[in-house]
Amino acid sequence: MNIGFYFIKSNFFKLVNSGLEWMDSKTNKHMYFVLPFKNELWAIPLSSQYDKYKNWYNEAKQVNKKNRFLVFVNVMNRDGVLLIQNAFPINEHFIDREAFDHHNKHLTLSLDLIQFVEKRLKLMNTYEEKGILSFHADLSLIRNILHKDSGKL
Repeated sequence: MNIGFYFIKSNFFKLVNSGLEWMDSKTNKHMYFVLPFKNELWAIPLSSQYDKYKNWYNEAKQVNKKNRFLVFVNVMNRDGVLLIQNAFPINEHFIDREAFDHHNKHLTLSLDLIQFVEKRLKLMNTYEEKGILSFHADLSLIRNILHKDSGKL
């Protein structure tokens, strides 16, 4: 599977039911940046609420707080934000379809930006393992569901 943007099947969110319901892509308008990490595929939601997160980021910066888990991107000439703390593992069975640009090419990011996202995902994972911060999703529940589902493939 290529690194890039995808849409996720609605039944994934129904099965998981762990605080990710707001990300349900049954309307097919939410894209996720999908990449391999630690022998799993991970999906990172792309938010279109650029101004909201940019203001939040700038306010935190003014009081010397760092937010390393918002990655500001431009996708198809639209500003967006990858929400690293909202990332979760996924498998190909729950991928609905690829996201394409106006030239019918699979949407992805530049290599430099992909490497930056990987570093942020690795840092968030380290924080999770050390109990400093946690992902919004229940990762053990999701992995359990993915493990059960892999037997059906």
